[in-house]
Amino acid sequence: LATAALPVDLSSLATSVVDAIQVRARAKEVALRSELGVLDAVPADAELLRRVFENLIDNAIRYAPKQSQVTVSAQVHDNEIELRFADQGQGVPAALRESIFDRFVQLSGGDRITPRTGRGLGLTFCRLAVEAHGGRIYVADGAPGAVFCIRLPRVQ
Repeated sequence: LATAALPVDLSSLATSVVDAIQVRARAKEVALRSELGVLDAVPADAELLRRVFENLIDNAIRYAPKQSQVTVSAQVHDNEIELRFADQGQGVPAALRESIFDRFVQLSGGDRITPRTGRGLGLTFCRLAVEAHGGRIYVADGAPGAVFCIRLPRVQ
């Protein structure tokens, strides 16, 4: 991937995805906010990252209760940029935070995982795409809600 990757402005890419999904968020009565600031460009496949961002924001909206908020934010670390996709839903139990990235796995409400054929590939795709960029994806506790975090390497 690194040889075909071009510099991608993460702030612009994430903001364009947030703007495009605003209608869906309003229809669900969820406020969708972007708190990104200016981020470094990273070598990446912009279309793959766009699909990752769309998937994570769509999931956050799906699990967010009405009249709540989904926030996309970022933190810059020494050698990584961390993008955070937070909702105010039920969250993901700690024991299941790794399993939800497996194929055909979906939370069925509460603390159970239900394997389903033909569905549950979105987070698997996200993990594969992020790892192809030399990054990692994980879930943190939003208290309330879940925070899906993507860490991508910065250009040194």
